[in-house]
Amino acid sequence: MSEELYRDKHELDEIKLKKLNKKLEISNQEFDQIAYISSHDLKEPIRMITSFLQLLKKRYENELDEDAEDFINFAVEGAKRLDKMINDLLKYYEVGSKDLEQKYISSEKVLEQVLYLLNGTIKDRHAVISHDLLPVIYANEQQMITLSRILSLME
Repeated sequence: MSEELYRDKHELDEIKLKKLNKKLEISNQEFDQIAYISSHDLKEPIRMITSFLQLLKKRYENELDEDAEDFINFAVEGAKRLDKMINDLLKYYEVGSKDLEQKYISSEKVLEQVLYLLNGTIKDRHAVISHDLLPVIYANEQQMITLSRILSLME
């Protein structure tokens, strides 16, 4: 293959790659928008479900047997967990979409704050958290805390 032909093929490959990257970038932006809008749209029905279940429980409080109360409580707790997941999804979207100030931060301090925020879950699950010495990193502290919380909720 001649050098000129090789150069032309290489340039053509680069042009194709740039076009493909641009399409992928647009596709990712569209996906982010759909995920963000969907998350917002899901919050209202969940709020209504939770509200009506709580109203049902309050209105028929003395008429419900123990099983019925348990079922309502399970449904309310499930709706609250789903709402929290959606909030965390929105926070995750914000972590990736904001250009926040970054600086050198202590991973130990981030872990300490995340453990404080997850204290109830840790106690409920009788978890024991241990770690080695963590590094200083260049990042946004609030984004790291939010991302750590989101990752901890993924099971």
